[in-house]
Amino acid sequence: MAAARSFLATAPEAEVHSAAEWLLRAWGERIDPLVPRSGPSPPPAAGAPGWETDPATGIAFATFAGPIEFQMGSPEAEPWRTDMEFLHRAEIPYSFAIATKTLTKNQAVSLLPDDFLHLMEGADSELPVREFTLFAARRLCNAASKIAGLPEDQWCYTAGAEPAPKENLESLGGYRFPTEAEWEYACRGGSSAPRPYGYSERLLPNYACISDYGGGMRPPGTKMPNGFGMFEMLGGVQNLVEGVFERYEGDPKPKLGKSLIAEILLPGEMAAPPSSALVRGLWETMPANLFRSAYRDRSIYPSKARLHLTSIRLARTIL
Repeated sequence: MAAARSFLATAPEAEVHSAAEWLLRAWGERIDPLVPRSGPSPPPAAGAPGWETDPATGIAFATFAGPIEFQMGSPEAEPWRTDMEFLHRAEIPYSFAIATKTLTKNQAVSLLPDDFLHLMEGADSELPVREFTLFAARRLCNAASKIAGLPEDQWCYTAGAEPAPKENLESLGGYRFPTEAEWEYACRGGSSAPRPYGYSERLLPNYACISDYGGGMRPPGTKMPNGFGMFEMLGGVQNLVEGVFERYEGDPKPKLGKSLIAEILLPGEMAAPPSSALVRGLWETMPANLFRSAYRDRSIYPSKARLHLTSIRLARTIL
């Protein structure tokens, strides 16, 4: 146990840090949300993500050194593939950090009580935060940036009741949702297989909260981390991501266009980058065969709709 606690505090690699956290939690040990490093540690091995804990929020992040290139999407032979997963070479030209876990209700309330305090009534405060609007989630990102001491010109969303993404938000240092490329890269954990650990569907309940295998919603960090130290990326809650639901660049199939995107939305709503939510990952009750790193949910949620199946995983660009 002492060795696990040492790895938790001093291991430079995110996957070792998260594995130690998972092991201690499995043993019933209490995990301090703000784990300090006990002295300097060497940098991670080449290509391996590091980790850090934001001292202002107590949230743990895996850190990735850019530029990064990887195969995004899925090959045509991958079982249960959809036509929105065109396999292509994706580039992330900057360094970034992404939270190893989704936010809990407790964490959301501590960051933005005015918008999230109502979620604490009669529910487990350590479960992933849900039941909020896209506008509330963007306000929470701005609140996290403010708590971290970042000036407003570095926030990724405009201020006010209906915040919108700023232009070129990846060039800013504030907290935001991960981009689709950041999310999928972190989800894959270095694997090109359909799932972070490989192919087998039977191993899913070790890594995801999934009802098909008798599982239910659990506090973040309950399941095993992937090869990059990321917890529950496949499910059982979806994650908000930045982007527009459209075919990937280079896909020879026709673009969806606004008319087709509108068919997915509620009547009277139209998809546009500032006013609709895009998600990755899966809700716990979805079929097990869909739990794959490349899967893209066709649901697009209007900005004022309450998101029942979706949580928040913070990210930021490392400047």
